[in-house]
Amino acid sequence: MRLLALLALIALVLVVRALGFEFVWLEGDTVFPPADAQYHVRRALYSFENFPSALLFDSYVNFPGGAPIPWPPLFDFVVGGVAYFWVDDVPGFERVAALSAPFCAALATVPIYLAGRRLGSPAVGFAAVFFFAWLPLAVSYTRLGNADHHAAVSMIGAWLLYTGMALSDTQAPFRRLAALAGLLFVARTAMLLTWHGSLLYIGLIDGLILLAGVLSGRRALLGLQVASLLGSVVIVVALVGISPEPLGE
Repeated sequence: MRLLALLALIALVLVVRALGFEFVWLEGDTVFPPADAQYHVRRALYSFENFPSALLFDSYVNFPGGAPIPWPPLFDFVVGGVAYFWVDDVPGFERVAALSAPFCAALATVPIYLAGRRLGSPAVGFAAVFFFAWLPLAVSYTRLGNADHHAAVSMIGAWLLYTGMALSDTQAPFRRLAALAGLLFVARTAMLLTWHGSLLYIGLIDGLILLAGVLSGRRALLGLQVASLLGSVVIVVALVGISPEPLGE
């Protein structure tokens, strides 16, 4: 019953974000909003046409000399990669890109529900998802056609929030803590590779877990957190090592 209710709310999230679809899919074409979304589409198109490559240096930026792209590549690379495996032409790629933000919103509903359930009850979790479905700012960032990385940032941020809350339960069995630490590693790394402004939020989550581990004296939690953090550092440093040097060093 709870699963059906959650699926219904996910459907509501998608329907609300699809309102105005006639302005996105217009006479066989896909229309993206101006500014950031269009550049993300350009970068994702590069990965679609040159998979598994990611566009790290763009000759069209800082023309005519070009410049390294100033944000991490994960969101654009994933959109291009998904399109590469699912469609065969550019119009198909554009449809995938247009759906990327609503899909991120759908994925965000799971940690939002889990966080609400942990905070209060299943009813609180369902209420949180219901409000998320209609929240104007959330809808704006994750509406159909808005292929911007902020949709992925909010989705990953929801997983970080839930993971931080769950890991703060210092009495949880070791296996559960280990699974949550693995989820923390994935979410933290994905956030770092999606948005370079995420360090503040990651610091808050890791600081919460660190505080819980210190106050409880549970060394296993601290050890798992350190392991997940080192894993994230290794991957991010490796990517930075192969990336071109940004303007201003």
